[in-house]
Amino acid sequence: MKKQIALFAIFTTLSLFSFSQGTWTKKTDFAGMSRTGACGFSIGAKGYIGTGANAGNYLTDFWAYDTETDSWTQIADLSGPGRQYAVAFAIGERGYVGTGWSTGSNYMKTFWEYDPSTNTWTEKPSLPGTPRALAVAFTIGNNGYIGTGLNENPLSDFWKYDPSTESWTQIADYGGGKRKAAVAFVIGNRGFVGSGYCCGQGQNDFWEYNPVTDEWSEKADMPGALRIYACAFSIGLKGYVGTGNRAYHCCGDFGPALRDFWEFNSQTNTWKQIAPPNAGKRTRAIGITINGRGFFGLGYSTDYENDFHEYVPHDSQKTQEVLNDSTVVFNLYPNPTTGTFTLDLQLDDEETTDAEVQVMNMLGQILSIESGELTVDNGKLKTEIQLGDVADGMYMVKVTVGDKVFTAQIDLQK
Repeated sequence: MKKQIALFAIFTTLSLFSFSQGTWTKKTDFAGMSRTGACGFSIGAKGYIGTGANAGNYLTDFWAYDTETDSWTQIADLSGPGRQYAVAFAIGERGYVGTGWSTGSNYMKTFWEYDPSTNTWTEKPSLPGTPRALAVAFTIGNNGYIGTGLNENPLSDFWKYDPSTESWTQIADYGGGKRKAAVAFVIGNRGFVGSGYCCGQGQNDFWEYNPVTDEWSEKADMPGALRIYACAFSIGLKGYVGTGNRAYHCCGDFGPALRDFWEFNSQTNTWKQIAPPNAGKRTRAIGITINGRGFFGLGYSTDYENDFHEYVPHDSQKTQEVLNDSTVVFNLYPNPTTGTFTLDLQLDDEETTDAEVQVMNMLGQILSIESGELTVDNGKLKTEIQLGDVADGMYMVKVTVGDKVFTAQIDLQK
């Protein structure tokens, strides 16, 4: 039997300054030397973090964090000189690291690809244009993006990398103008960039990049203090930004380190403050999304730090608790998909009941899908899902079984 789920939009009104009741959980400390200005990318259930600096020592080491075992493993060092304030992203099964600041006050533009299957780094064509540090980077679909940053003065140019041709293409300049030490995150098939520093003052504007139209559109300003050297990650339809240094309206001064975190809702274009992690004030930390989960750590407080924390939003806490039970299995495959994928859910009991499956885009709109019988039979639900005529990008799959809710992301790449 085929079931059709109609397309409609969900809108939620958020209170701008109320605390969201999410939960921070301390994970195993980063296993390498504590550091500031590190960079990272994620492939599957693993995050890869490396480079940065400690007391003037520029680092090349890289470490893999396994979310399933909460453990760190050292991988091959990044080739070339040590660097701080580099950027990184992943495309498919490869990670990429480039730009940064190195010994002798050298701005960099070299670019490297990491293959986890061979644990090797391979040099790729350098970023065109100006060498830089303190840039931002993100991935949309099969392309990586690097832009803004600093080389004596802040920059506004942006570049797209295509791994299939190993080539760079310049795209529209950042909508907010010249910027250094901003942050970036991705929601669906859109990139979001904001905060940072330019022109003698801190910034709090945020902009969304649409790769289809090659255009930037301004979003709601981030509340709280103007800041530089913040960190960011995304979970589902929301982005998260926090910590950093207070940056004043003028005079080029940086204030004390900050501890606060803020949540951006892409559906409503609104911000709300969330509870901060149980960690000290922090600057030059790293934020990273690993398999749809948000993490924060490292950086500088009263000393160089190596702690690592995960944030679980209030609306996914129950799902996270259920999935943490090793007897529950929730898989989507193949992922990425070209349009058809299998949903495989195995519960920790033998109940038989109806289930509801929804697939949402990153604007919160529920898509029309075709699926098999949506019934949990003796604790198992396995069905094929066919996506309709929708654009490439990330989609959220939500399964409701009684009072239990399970969510996961599926990457559509036609």
